[in-house]
Amino acid sequence: MTDVPPGELHRLTRLVDRVDHDFRETAERVGIRDYTGRSFAGWHRHVTLASAAHTVVALSRAGDEVRSA
Repeated sequence: MTDVPPGELHRLTRLVDRVDHDFRETAERVGIRDYTGRSFAGWHRHVTLASAAHTVVALSRAGDEVRSA
C-alpha cells in the first residue's frame, strides 16, 4: 500500500467506519447477537438465519437507494 495515493487511503479508512455502522444498524436489528443457547448446531442455525435476514435488509436498502436516485 506504499504506492496508494493519500486520497484513496483516506477512502479506505472510512470503509472501516461504514462496516462498523452497518453492523450496528443492521446486524443488531436482525438479532445476530441474540442467541442464548448452548449448542454449536443451534448457534449455527441462528447465525445462518440472521445472516439471511441481514442480506434481505441490505438488498432492500440498496434497492431503495437505486429507486430514489
